[in-house]
Amino acid sequence: MITHRDRAAWLDWRADPTAHRIGASEVAAVLGLSPWVQPWEIWARRCAPQVAPEHRGAELDDGTRWEPRALAVYAQEHLTAHTWMTTRPHESHTCDRVGWEWLHATPDGAIWEIEPNGREAIVGGAEVKTDRTPDAGEAWPPDGTEIGDVDTSTPVADWPVPVAYWLQAQTQIACTGAQWVDLYVWFPHFAAMPEARRIRVLPHPSFGGVLEEVAAWRERHLVG
Repeated sequence: MITHRDRAAWLDWRADPTAHRIGASEVAAVLGLSPWVQPWEIWARRCAPQVAPEHRGAELDDGTRWEPRALAVYAQEHLTAHTWMTTRPHESHTCDRVGWEWLHATPDGAIWEIEPNGREAIVGGAEVKTDRTPDAGEAWPPDGTEIGDVDTSTPVADWPVPVAYWLQAQTQIACTGAQWVDLYVWFPHFAAMPEARRIRVLPHPSFGGVLEEVAAWRERHLVG
């Protein structure tokens, strides 16, 4: 793990043009599967920041507003006597694959437990998402759903969760060594207490092949 002194230092570390780093939230964009960011924008952030667009909007604002409250509710409802959660927004976990230190993840929350040998280890992650689109509840699986061996040939429109979020969760698992990542989805509905659903993403057996594609894109467009 790498801990940064503040958000500005963390952003500088992420955007270091000599390291060519790619974060979990950028993997979908690199693969051309993000509805918000195009692959060239990831290149521009590293190689031509003066032309890289700044993304803001209601969805990001929702996330910033609701995340601390959502994590507090998540911890209260889903942590056990043997687990605890840390929320360190400037702590990065890098992939332990040989030569892949450039791949990193910063989960909204990391869930820890003490192993039989007394060592503290991450067992899961929590990633807060908000969705206030019409009929949002019908588009997401029920609370408590587990998503495991997904058929990656399934059309993106038919995935149980947005493919960008699935890719982010899988990358977080690869970088932290977690056994799962919970997408904790909030549906504000302009209510005092939003509806919330926990959707657990489990490691996908062939996700290493996806990361190989990301590594090839990085080598071609950033390093090269």
